[in-house]
Amino acid sequence: ITCNFVEKLLPAIRSRCQEFEIHPPDKKSVAIRLKKILDDSNIKYELKDLVHIIDTAYPDIRKVINIAQHCTINNQLTINKDEKIRLSYMDDVLTELKSKTDFKTKFKSIRQIVADSKVKDFTSLYSFLYEKLDEYATGHVAPIILIIADAQYKDSFSTDKEINVAAMFVNILNELNS
Repeated sequence: ITCNFVEKLLPAIRSRCQEFEIHPPDKKSVAIRLKKILDDSNIKYELKDLVHIIDTAYPDIRKVINIAQHCTINNQLTINKDEKIRLSYMDDVLTELKSKTDFKTKFKSIRQIVADSKVKDFTSLYSFLYEKLDEYATGHVAPIILIIADAQYKDSFSTDKEINVAAMFVNILNELNS
């Protein structure tokens, strides 16, 4: 059995398996590998597009390669407008979290960004928000870590993951405004 998240397996299944923990390479190594794949396949690309792809899908290397393959047409890696929205939505959310607008405006804007991205798997968003805590959560780091952890946990049980993410942002914004 192979999986990305061993903690999502039932304990009864885990107890019958030998576990090997494989850590992903750093972003630079993933970028070098993706560049080699594209070069070997004679695919033209811009480095900024590789950065977008890696920032979006890291640490899931299969997803990095799949996005690059999906965005390649006629031996040219091209990230179209819809793909750019999907790839940059996390940065847009961060910008909104750091903005000085009121709670209601921030929430509406973040909700629209998430909806426009058409993302259905928010695993990388949770990691991104955790990594960027110092940029938007000064003085509120510990409570926001708990909010992100709770949302990430509940994500496994949610049928509509976008509602779970919206609830997380309500809690984060409430904490930031306290």
